[in-house]
Amino acid sequence: MSKTQTYPSDLTDDQWALVRPLLPKPCQRGNINGRKRHLLVEVLGLLISCVVHAADILDEDGCEAVLDRARERFPRLKKIWADSRYACKRTPECVWIIYGWVLEVVRRLKGAVGFVVLPRRWVVERTFGWFVL
Repeated sequence: MSKTQTYPSDLTDDQWALVRPLLPKPCQRGNINGRKRHLLVEVLGLLISCVVHAADILDEDGCEAVLDRARERFPRLKKIWADSRYACKRTPECVWIIYGWVLEVVRRLKGAVGFVVLPRRWVVERTFGWFVL
């Protein structure tokens, strides 16, 4: 009887053999290694688009791929809530010019100490939680 190794995603070795060639190579530069996932979900947390790439790509640079996929499937999209990391490099203005969508950055309240639930941010975090169930 062969022992099948399990992973946090609960995929078996055979399933990983099918998936692994489709994943980008993990970054191994300096202290940054692994993969990064960009998700775009609707208000209930159901997946609209997802992109996986090397972890050395900045969030604001990696969002273009996930937004391009969303534009193909959801042309009537009007507003996107995003993490504060997407406020760099004038990303909200670029999203408006290229896609015609409003990108509202959800920020932590000034003076907040410890864990604080951010508006709309919990929806994406719950979706990430569904991935590991």
